[in-house]
Amino acid sequence: MRYVKIFLVGLVALAIIFTLFSLFIPSTVRVSRVVEINAPKEKIYEAISDVEKWKNWMPWSAADSLFRITINPTQSKTNSSYEWVVKNDVSKKGKITIKELLNNEVVTENELSGYNISPGSLKLYIDPKANFVLAEWKIKVHIKWYPWAKLKGILLDKIYGPVLEDGLDRLKATCESPL
Repeated sequence: MRYVKIFLVGLVALAIIFTLFSLFIPSTVRVSRVVEINAPKEKIYEAISDVEKWKNWMPWSAADSLFRITINPTQSKTNSSYEWVVKNDVSKKGKITIKELLNNEVVTENELSGYNISPGSLKLYIDPKANFVLAEWKIKVHIKWYPWAKLKGILLDKIYGPVLEDGLDRLKATCESPL
């Protein structure tokens, strides 16, 4: 019986330490990637502001994709959305909705499996002296308060960073192609 008490006290102490440690982890994580594109700003902006053109460069639209894609365009482009679901696991899904179109920026709302709705954007940076455009894709993920969710938040840049990079590389290839 004594060993059971020691085990339970140790388990409770470990849970308290784990919870206290998680309080020092930020509840917001920013994931951002940038790519240099050698194409006219107008062509790039059209690719990022038209949800129907997202299928040409979004990382979830790859030909061998494990995802089922649904595109919901609107006439004004605002509130258009791009959704994906893993074909063999419908609990893993996401949705990106265009919330606002600004000069050189598309403001989005991102719904990622297991996370709160997160703001994001696709933004173009233009230097008149340069013959290229920088395209930045960023997501600001709000993490739930659970200690295990906050610990997972530490890995978000490693999880979503490569996805954003893949999408930007595909955007670059799409916009730089002569077609």
